[in-house]
Amino acid sequence: MVERPDTAAYGGHAPHTASIATVLHHAGWHPIPDDPAGPTVDALEALLYGIAGGAVFGAFFFHYEGHDPQVNLITRNTFHEYGWDAVCSRLGIAQDVIRSTSAAKAEAKLRDLVEDGASVI
Repeated sequence: MVERPDTAAYGGHAPHTASIATVLHHAGWHPIPDDPAGPTVDALEALLYGIAGGAVFGAFFFHYEGHDPQVNLITRNTFHEYGWDAVCSRLGIAQDVIRSTSAAKAEAKLRDLVEDGASVI
């Protein structure tokens, strides 16, 4: 695993908010400019969770002829305009998505970016 020594790991609560909160926190991002101390990474994640679309509850009921009835419950919105892309879009965060079909090439690129000081998720 590639790690930056100047950043600490943060487990977080949801992948799309925890990863962005960690990067923003280590970059010194302050959603309230007059607060020199800035928010904790937990507070940033809570803010991002709301920006991403907040809490959701959904229930879907299915009953098709020849099949047992089914109920699906969701506790997180996974629909369009929610999550990672929504947070980045709403905050104006530019994403540079890099893809590779080779694990070795992907690791080499990741190492290069980290060594150059980039914030990488």
